[in-house]
Amino acid sequence: MSLTRRARFDEPERCLSRNRRAAFFTAFTGVKLLAFLSLTSMSLTSILSHTSAFAQNPAIELDPARPLFKGQKPPSIADAPVFKPRSPGIESGDLAPIRDGDGRGLPIGVWQGMDAATLEKLFSKIDLPPRSPTLSRLWLRLLTSPASFGANKAGIELKILRLEALYRSGHFEELLKLPTERGADQSGRHMAEFIRAKAKLGSGEAKSACDMLKNAGPAGTGMPKGLAIELLKMTIFCRAQAGDINGANLVIDLAREQGIGSTYASKAVFALEAKRQSAPKIPKKIDLIDYSFTVLFPNAHLGNLIEKASASVLSTMLNDRRQPRDAYLKIAERCFKLNIIGVEKMAAIYQSVKFDPSALNNPRASVARYKNRPEGRALLYQTLEYERDGMRRASLMTQLMTSARKAGLYGKVEKLLKRPLDHIPQTNELQWFSETAIEIALISGQYEKALSWAIFGSEGANENPRNLLNWLTLIDIAATENVVPKGAGLVSTEEAALAGRFSPPTLHRLVTVLDALKYDVPIRLWNRASSAPQPSSGHLPDTGILPKLETAARNNQYGKVILYSMIALGRDGPGGAHMIALGDTIKAMSSAGMKNEARQIALEALYAVWPRSVSH
Repeated sequence: MSLTRRARFDEPERCLSRNRRAAFFTAFTGVKLLAFLSLTSMSLTSILSHTSAFAQNPAIELDPARPLFKGQKPPSIADAPVFKPRSPGIESGDLAPIRDGDGRGLPIGVWQGMDAATLEKLFSKIDLPPRSPTLSRLWLRLLTSPASFGANKAGIELKILRLEALYRSGHFEELLKLPTERGADQSGRHMAEFIRAKAKLGSGEAKSACDMLKNAGPAGTGMPKGLAIELLKMTIFCRAQAGDINGANLVIDLAREQGIGSTYASKAVFALEAKRQSAPKIPKKIDLIDYSFTVLFPNAHLGNLIEKASASVLSTMLNDRRQPRDAYLKIAERCFKLNIIGVEKMAAIYQSVKFDPSALNNPRASVARYKNRPEGRALLYQTLEYERDGMRRASLMTQLMTSARKAGLYGKVEKLLKRPLDHIPQTNELQWFSETAIEIALISGQYEKALSWAIFGSEGANENPRNLLNWLTLIDIAATENVVPKGAGLVSTEEAALAGRFSPPTLHRLVTVLDALKYDVPIRLWNRASSAPQPSSGHLPDTGILPKLETAARNNQYGKVILYSMIALGRDGPGGAHMIALGDTIKAMSSAGMKNEARQIALEALYAVWPRSVSH
């Protein structure tokens, strides 16, 4: 990426929206800005004249390098306002693709250019489940999107890969909703039915799963070796679950004849035969079927399995309500962190925990007793539902955010606080809560509310008001609607960067994102980034992945764009990606017409490292 390259002015559709953006921003912010401008070097006349410039002449654009506010001396004549005519051309990326369903799904033709060999190769490079909320949503939509694979061998192979991917991601409910395979070859139907049986077992319906197993064919005939071994293990489980220990031992003998040695299944059957109360010690690596054997015992010691379990095992554990309350909540939070379950499910689990009424009446003392355990977060969440006092509610929300950060749930728990935030008034006594409110509103998609809190928090009600307008840049990046004029927050962001509030890696990450989204970056911000040490850390994919991502975007092969993006950004998503991979992914998604998703990727890359006045 060149730090000297200027952004292009070839998106004419923005001209059409300038009037609307200017009108909204002027109306929404004009009154709110009056209070705090008197305590800053900024002039209300200056900002309103800046926004009205677009209304008077939508065919021009002000250079963001020029300060929007008076009281700042420009560094040189080169920083004077630059007026540039817009090009009448339209790029293909400016046209949104036609989407299936109600328009909120993936573009039509998402499986274009896919075959079983390509899909299997790409799936093998993806670490499941995706840690990025945006990539997780795209991944699930891809795997459940309408597709006509056909009933031939090639079609059934694609269907089986899709089922197996859903299974590995722990999305059993979505897997079981997909239509069953008809008209395919017998071995293909057997494999598909077995994967469904595993998902049913993971859903906590062992009897139904064992009934489905009868349709999976004899001893895994025609299946790959891995699936055949799993089928034998599940057959052992079904015999043991039905109380047929002799039948289970017969299948174990059959497995040994096929070269399958001692397994957790055989140890579990031996322990059941000896009428032991505790399941055998769980190995470090365990699959869903192995875990299911522990359900047959009154006691099972999970050890550190929760942190190391695969998505399919975690999803199975979540459906096993025998767990003690603390362990069950740890499992739920782990699933929430890995995007196996969504915000509604996590909220329902927190609400399902039974607390003594005295704990709800005095949550501060009770939370202190739980320290940083999941029960404390569940208690805080439940108390929020009952609390009506704005000050106490804000304090509880701040406590929950602090606890969430320590538990690795920062960037996730904010969505749980969307509804409680609606009941927090913007009063002088609550101005200290403004930045936390911005974080909650931003992650939960309430961008106008985030803007409102950013302006309110920068007013001069307190003796030392904070300038929170730096957050306008993140709101601008994330918002799919024109909540603020494009680039309007970059002046405050530039000031924060020049004041040293951005670390060098964060500064490079910011400039990479702005460049990929075609923002006009202030020249002093470019210079600041170019003089900072360039980070070399972060996930960088194998050679050839990024060019393939670009090619897929150019050809509108949306499924490949999603898969190559997941590979490019790596296990930890946008926050852990190398600058090159991050920028290329955002550009590719934008080019393919997936602009909303590109903006969410950009938000994820910056949110956790954005400079804050308050630390949780």
